[in-house]
Amino acid sequence: MTYYCNDCNEFFSDEDAASRPAVLEDGKPPWATVMLCPYCGSEDYDEASYCERCGEPIPPDEHLCDVCEGDLYGIVQGAIESFRGDVYDAKDKFFDYLERKWF
Repeated sequence: MTYYCNDCNEFFSDEDAASRPAVLEDGKPPWATVMLCPYCGSEDYDEASYCERCGEPIPPDEHLCDVCEGDLYGIVQGAIESFRGDVYDAKDKFFDYLERKWF
């Protein structure tokens, strides 16, 4: 499993994670361990999400990685420019096209 550290913004796996013995405040048995970010030692991490386009790990609750988002931005920017920079005209034409050809 891949995790995302909310403090240092790094990704890490179960195998790479650091750990420390549990203490009373952790609410775990004394023989348990607490997983930590291997980069900064933080306990503030979440399970990573994955890019819907390429599958790379990304921060939780996001949909695209920076590379794929940049690609999408370029596609949208090109579409808008082809309609003389009119965002609303480009949006209307694009949705009209989708409705006619894809739905």
